[in-house]
Amino acid sequence: DVNWIKIFKAKYSGPVFEKGYLKKVTEYRTSLKNFYIAGMTSPPNYPERSMNGSIKAGLEVAEVVKRDLGLV
Repeated sequence: DVNWIKIFKAKYSGPVFEKGYLKKVTEYRTSLKNFYIAGMTSPPNYPERSMNGSIKAGLEVAEVVKRDLGLV
């Protein structure tokens, strides 16, 4: 049984992309040696951000790291 519920709404909770946003999507490799980044700004999360997209980005960056380390 549910005793109570509270809903929070944010006016701009969804992505609001500006013109040229695709150019800002980050690559997995960075300019820093052995430093990789994946998440909400990764290619799988454009144009829609989602947990699935972030998980996919994590799996993809893991493959990039394995390749860079010569593990595949």
